[in-house]
Amino acid sequence: MADVVAVVRTADLSKQRAQELIAALNTVGRALGNDLEKIPSDPLLLGRRLAEANPLACNVTLRRWNNVRSLVRAALALAVPVASAWRAADLTPEWGMLRGMLGELYADARRYADISGFMRFCSGRGITPVQVNEVVFEAFRASLSSSLRKRSEETYANCCRTWNKAGEAFPTWPAFRVFRASRRVTWTLAWDTFPASLRKDAQAWLDRLAGVDLTMETFRKPVRPGTLKIREYQLRSAASALVLRGREPASIGKLADLVEIESFKEILRYLIDRRDGSARGQVGDIASLLKSVAQFHVGIPKETLDAMAGVIRRISHQQGRQQGLTELNRRRLRPFDEPENVRALVGLPERLLREARRTRPPVQAALLVQTALAIELLLLAPMRLANLAALDIGLHIQRIRNSKEVSIVIQSHEVKNSVLLDFPLPATSVALLDVYIQEYRPLIATAGSTAVFPGRAGKPKGHNTLRQQISQTILRYAGLTINPHLFRHITAKLYLDQNPGAYEVVRRVLNHRSMKTTTNFYTGLESAAAVRHFDKTILGLRGGEGHGD
Repeated sequence: MADVVAVVRTADLSKQRAQELIAALNTVGRALGNDLEKIPSDPLLLGRRLAEANPLACNVTLRRWNNVRSLVRAALALAVPVASAWRAADLTPEWGMLRGMLGELYADARRYADISGFMRFCSGRGITPVQVNEVVFEAFRASLSSSLRKRSEETYANCCRTWNKAGEAFPTWPAFRVFRASRRVTWTLAWDTFPASLRKDAQAWLDRLAGVDLTMETFRKPVRPGTLKIREYQLRSAASALVLRGREPASIGKLADLVEIESFKEILRYLIDRRDGSARGQVGDIASLLKSVAQFHVGIPKETLDAMAGVIRRISHQQGRQQGLTELNRRRLRPFDEPENVRALVGLPERLLREARRTRPPVQAALLVQTALAIELLLLAPMRLANLAALDIGLHIQRIRNSKEVSIVIQSHEVKNSVLLDFPLPATSVALLDVYIQEYRPLIATAGSTAVFPGRAGKPKGHNTLRQQISQTILRYAGLTINPHLFRHITAKLYLDQNPGAYEVVRRVLNHRSMKTTTNFYTGLESAAAVRHFDKTILGLRGGEGHGD
């Protein structure tokens, strides 16, 4: 990028224009935390780094950042090949007609905004709809990659999906269908690769986990549907691993074939080899699952179970499993040692509500208030994302008659650890909830929907959609990288920072069954705050000297 600065200085530009471009390049250097000499000018690499950058961290507003990206693109165009500004091209009549058809497929024009860019790309190059083929799509993809767009691959994927969906819906749509291979490498084999008896035996085990047969002895409680899906995948992965170690699929006819001690070891060897000798990831989980199958479903001898247990202990030792917070989550919590970051987060719901009042498009304003409410609830009623997304106005929001008191109550069968959740809301939260339900929610909810966070067809918004909505809004307005699950840890940290050692309050708020769970997670998290409280007490005993420091 330093070379780009040199090109700008010698280019035939006005003094003011050159200064604007160089200032933008220097801003990128600050945002990426590096000297321009060390930042590559390749548009694809730079685009990815800019997409990950947090301009708010270096006091650059989002409006200025968008301008910076445009100026950097102009500067790059002087030095390296950069995609032309095809977004400004007018649609030809043929492409305009196809774009008009999409309005019948999607009620919201934003749903097909990405393919509109593809249509302008083709219009600007004189490519007609009937001329579209693989080469055209690949050229569009390359153009996106070099255009410094934030999410070029996501844009391309949306374009492909919309093109193919329109082709299925409209007989007059161009006949070509674009194939976009999955970027995910899948090594697990389908169930129909194995004898039907294996799938039947696996289903019997899964039914037992789910407690389908009430006459059969089961475990402490039936597993949840999401967990059941994971266990099914892990069983299929184990069988696939054995095949990939050289075993014939036809020879694996029941779960007992997977838990023979040599088969058990071969499965784990394959999983460890895939990770270059590491036993991290799901290796330990699959090993433990196979031991459970061996013990409770197959009934193998005790000496074999002991041998499996020994392998699992060695895997756990290599994994170095720790009790409580992972180091990753501890790193994510460190920004909240800074008071300004704490204020930015806890004050964000009120800020988003003010922003919504100034936002003209009603739907955009409604989504801002919806996000504000989600963040407010995660701060003051720290529940898991699944429970937040599933909140229902009639089922979970309880109002005391002739009172302004409101509580969120979620029954035990809806909660991961089967503990009833009951969160009385403070007055400020109730006020935000009422504003959202009365003024903004009707703008985005279909008739008859009772979901607090409605998605398509009035159903609750999907977990991933709500997660992205919350995380992206926090990053945009507060400059913090947070996922919804981290809120439970954040609120625990903030409380313990002010009240070191008050684990029982945290246990009750987070609804941990055991105090051990709470202390394993959060012991030591408030150490710095505890030392400050300790020092303040000792210094206070000095009397006048240092009192209150």
